[in-house]
Amino acid sequence: MTNSVHVTTSFIAVYLTFRRSPYFAAAYAANDVVLILLWILASMEESRYISVVVCFAAFLAGDVYGYVSWRRMKLRQQRAM
Repeated sequence: MTNSVHVTTSFIAVYLTFRRSPYFAAAYAANDVVLILLWILASMEESRYISVVVCFAAFLAGDVYGYVSWRRMKLRQQRAM
């Protein structure tokens, strides 16, 4: 089930990137949350996977920053018109 969610969020993120939608970063952030949860479950059995959780947490921070940046850029462009 969770792997299906991961594939679905990945597909949506790629599609939105292709369409140049500002929501692409939100979709990647959702995908990162799914992956973080999956790797947390894996790290409960094998502690060496914690580094992967940290990695995806960094990706999540970057995706949230990207979404916020797109929103700010959109507002600046609307004000300039």
